[in-house]
Amino acid sequence: MTWLQDIAWQLHKSPLSIGTATTTSANRTIYIQSRPPTTGSCIVLYPYSGLGPGWSNDRKRITNPRLNVLVVSTANDGGFQKAQDIITCLDHITNSTLGYSSSAAYKSVVALQEPMWMGNDENGNGNFTVNFQVVY
Repeated sequence: MTWLQDIAWQLHKSPLSIGTATTTSANRTIYIQSRPPTTGSCIVLYPYSGLGPGWSNDRKRITNPRLNVLVVSTANDGGFQKAQDIITCLDHITNSTLGYSSSAAYKSVVALQEPMWMGNDENGNGNFTVNFQVVY
């Protein structure tokens, strides 16, 4: 799932200090497809079904997955500002490569909603979610 790694890297390198995606760091805060067993703050990227595939003029496949970003936060605002920062970082990316793998060209990444409050989890952390349409 290279595209999820690309999105994680884009969040990692953002000047907004969104999170850490490197696998070698003990301070990792961005995870892919699995919520960590930690009780602290984290971001989890989940893929889900998007639009059917399309085709470019030169018959290359265009993939259209959707992305759910879960923000789990110990902050007083429950993660609302972090979710807003994620939208600022990812929304309206166009015709770009995102750094982790230079093989995928992203036509667009578009936010599908404002951050949605999901309530507090069993640890009392706030949970927000944001969904994106990804085209690459």
